[in-house]
Amino acid sequence: MNFKLKTPKSKSSSLILSYVTLKDGKRFVYSTGQKIPVRLWDKSYQVPIRTKSQKDQLIINAVILRLDKIKTEYLRLDLQYQKLEKQLTKELLKDEFDVLFKGKQKKRLQMTLKAVLLTSVNLKTKREVGVNLLSKGT
Repeated sequence: MNFKLKTPKSKSSSLILSYVTLKDGKRFVYSTGQKIPVRLWDKSYQVPIRTKSQKDQLIINAVILRLDKIKTEYLRLDLQYQKLEKQLTKELLKDEFDVLFKGKQKKRLQMTLKAVLLTSVNLKTKREVGVNLLSKGT
């Protein structure tokens, strides 16, 4: 996994993007959600530059923590999918990262919740129809 700036020629800050080439040959790009002043980014090593400024170091440390977490989670997911003998695709990785870093629910869970809600609405509607038919008969 590597990182690069979204707008490296910016005069101020830029978002940091993570990217990796998956086993199927497709490239996965994901925003880290972190911004960094362009002057604090080492383009050749793709990491923040260490400085003596305490203010800069606070920014750099926060960015490094986030980048490490993203890299660690990618490696964990890759290993997990290998153990299951499944291929980690762009779509699966995006879903997993959205859950981990953006607090979204897994798509499978969302679909299950939607099915439960639809079933309960259908049951309620059928029950109301049955009650109405009974009341008309009396």
